[in-house]
Amino acid sequence: MSPSPPQPSADAPDGHPPSTPPTIRFGIDLRSRRLRTTNRLVIYVAGVPSLALITVGIIVMATGTGGRDVIMGVLILGMALTVATAVVVSSILIAREAELARLQGEFVSRVSHDLRTPLTSIQMFVETLQLGRAKDAETTRACLDALGQETGRLLALVDRLLDWAQIESARRMYEQRRCRVVDVVNAALDAFEIVRIQGEVELERDVPEGLPDIDVDARAIVDALSNVLQNAARYSLPARKIALRARLVGDMIEVSVADNGPGIPANERGKIFEKFYRGSTAKALGLAGSGLGLAMVRAIVDAHRGSVRVEANQPSGSVFILSLPLADTPR
Repeated sequence: MSPSPPQPSADAPDGHPPSTPPTIRFGIDLRSRRLRTTNRLVIYVAGVPSLALITVGIIVMATGTGGRDVIMGVLILGMALTVATAVVVSSILIAREAELARLQGEFVSRVSHDLRTPLTSIQMFVETLQLGRAKDAETTRACLDALGQETGRLLALVDRLLDWAQIESARRMYEQRRCRVVDVVNAALDAFEIVRIQGEVELERDVPEGLPDIDVDARAIVDALSNVLQNAARYSLPARKIALRARLVGDMIEVSVADNGPGIPANERGKIFEKFYRGSTAKALGLAGSGLGLAMVRAIVDAHRGSVRVEANQPSGSVFILSLPLADTPR
């Protein structure tokens, strides 16, 4: 049996745990706090007076004895309602920006940790080789294999971030061609095979050969489906079971991935496709992640005039359903 290479510590070389650079995290947290403070000021400075004006307008209209009093009451009431509406809309927008800033802070923290962890491992294995601590060929080979794995992890994360940057800036181009559903599914399953074997996942596959073709960028849809499959493997119970099915529903092909995990609360099923969002299940299980995977899945499927949704599985778990239009569907 080949010896295992020295394992890197969870701490960085300087003895401190991997963390977000303080200046970046502080700047994001400060922006979130400022937005929340601004929101409170808007409510206090403009919201309270507008409510007072609404009260005055109602009183003038109710107690006025002439047409001029009624008109004045209507004007006061209309102005107050306009201000109140502006306050509500501004408050909602500012609250969303504050929440986005908070999620961005968490995202930076996670990505910084995800980047630093393989870099720390790479540095340690390189030092092991440089200092001659690998005393034999087998240990040297083990260190090189570990370096390859850590480099692959790092490249995968960077590729995901670059893909997301292209999607966010609307610069990602899709080369859509007529494809067989079974070919796209098989390519996704091939990419998922290593994860399936390592995770001891039992896979059930039901994809009829005779399904109509779809007009898609095969690589993009394979990426999206692979992402859903990997998520299903991560969130499944110890006796991991995944069912992948494809069927024709109207003028759409629906590809579903069902797992036997704890499931997703109903109030989070719409939020999990938002960028940077991570559900309570992921946090409870302590699973790492960037919060971009499902957001990328939705962006890719939307670009193909399709849709993605999640439903509850029975008796437990979740079912992710990707709906894609047929090749002959008019654009």
